[in-house]
Amino acid sequence: MRNGVKNIFRSILLFQNFHIYLLDYARLIKKSYQLRFRNGLKLILRGKTNDKSMVREIFLSKDYFRGAVKISDGDIVCDVGANIGFFTLFAATQYPTSKVFSFEPNQENFEIFTRSIELNGVMNVVAVNTALGNEKGTFKLYHSHNTGGHSLVNQSQFMERNKLEMHDFEEVKVESFRDFFNASGINRIDFLKMDIEGGEYDILLNLKDSDYKKIGKIAMEYHFVDSKRNGEVLKELFINHGYTVEMHYPMLWAIRNELL
Repeated sequence: MRNGVKNIFRSILLFQNFHIYLLDYARLIKKSYQLRFRNGLKLILRGKTNDKSMVREIFLSKDYFRGAVKISDGDIVCDVGANIGFFTLFAATQYPTSKVFSFEPNQENFEIFTRSIELNGVMNVVAVNTALGNEKGTFKLYHSHNTGGHSLVNQSQFMERNKLEMHDFEEVKVESFRDFFNASGINRIDFLKMDIEGGEYDILLNLKDSDYKKIGKIAMEYHFVDSKRNGEVLKELFINHGYTVEMHYPMLWAIRNELL
């Protein structure tokens, strides 16, 4: 309750048309609308979807930042699971000398994302209409009623918990995380943000120690898939690769020990 009241006040301070955002929370907005910030930023939201919750997580609660796990000017930022671009736009506009590489496979989400980039005239973003994984190929992205819940994970219990339907999917391109960054000549990722609905394990469990040494900070949502793919597995993995880790479900923050 207390956090809800705080977020209402924060929304009034941040948004010019905060009343529209609050009406959306009351499920009274059916169509897409433009959320206008007092600092000039503009976001496109879909009424009666999970978009409003992502605004809360990123702009009001700032869930992806924890202690020293934060972005600095000049950072190379990687947004894996960009959805319609809220975190990317936050990073790109708040830290204008940073460079943000963003990945979103869902076509509808990506189209809204690119419209928002153009709407804000952002120049320090590379947006790629693909998923990242361990291997390159074409895979099924299973759709969720939650616009932030689409997933590549084909595991019956996970799909049932997350209300994913076997027959409701789109085929998307998947690029290898390691291959993409090696081919792009990127020798470091200062801040890795990840929210890919269980697909995180396909990437993170297959990176080498030499890869982790190039990633300074990680902020992510983690998802329980099974006994080999869960938050405790990630925590142990990161600690073994030289990170200090903090968890508060569903968030995990990690920072390399030498950055503390």
